[in-house]
Amino acid sequence: MPSTKSDTAKTLKDIVTNRAKEIVSDRYGEALKAAEQGIGKAVRAIYVALPNGNAEHLGSCVLVQVREHRLLVTAAHVVDEIKNGALYIPAAGSTKKLQGSGAITTPPSGLRRMDRFDFAVLKITTELAEQLGETRYIQQSEFVAPIPAVGRAYMALGYPNVRNKNIDHAKRTIKQSKLSVGSTVIEDAPLARKLKVSGDDHYFIRYDKRTRDPVTRAITQAIEPTGMSGGGLFDLGFFNLASLTKPPQPAGLAGILIEYHPDKNRRMVAVKIEALIDTINNLILAP
Repeated sequence: MPSTKSDTAKTLKDIVTNRAKEIVSDRYGEALKAAEQGIGKAVRAIYVALPNGNAEHLGSCVLVQVREHRLLVTAAHVVDEIKNGALYIPAAGSTKKLQGSGAITTPPSGLRRMDRFDFAVLKITTELAEQLGETRYIQQSEFVAPIPAVGRAYMALGYPNVRNKNIDHAKRTIKQSKLSVGSTVIEDAPLARKLKVSGDDHYFIRYDKRTRDPVTRAITQAIEPTGMSGGGLFDLGFFNLASLTKPPQPAGLAGILIEYHPDKNRRMVAVKIEALIDTINNLILAP
């Protein structure tokens, strides 16, 4: 049967729509790459020095600056590991010891696994700041709290354990490797009830077993995000057909990653950055 004008029009519309979707996907991939290479430089790994002298990768952290104060933000359960040894952050080809004053959330009944805020903030000393050199700090003006968040594109960025086991204990050198995960914030009432939170202070991020690279579009097995706790969740804005007419928005820090639920729903949980603001202000005003 010969095609009709309506069939031809439909085919052309599909071609245009599919091409537009490809452009949106390309822009999303470019935005992920730009965010990782830009604001993502403020995300670092954290290691613990074990009693035998070896280092072990723990998790991730984010360097931020509020006014003239430089701070390190991470997950509280990462800082808890100081009971096993001093904590270090890689910098300038070696590792630098974390020390100084800070604030940490208090776990309910002393059980960190019940802590749904699970964050710690450390004042970076002048000595450590000098050792870190000209590094990237996220400014308070780069904190974002988009409303609504659902439907926007995000990047979870941190250092998973599986990618950060390459440690030369003799030479005391560490080869680090980040993982960026592009996803969207979703509503998850069952998870909120399970965690006994309202959902107002947290983001829930979908994390699939298999992932498509936004640049190459290759589908691969997803890397388990254990160790990304303390890393950053970055808002990238909307990526849809309407966004093609607008310039891309700068990435901003929306939250700190604190949990991962590897059940069939596979969710990452981040505490919103605005939930940390009072703690940060109280810490920098403390003598």
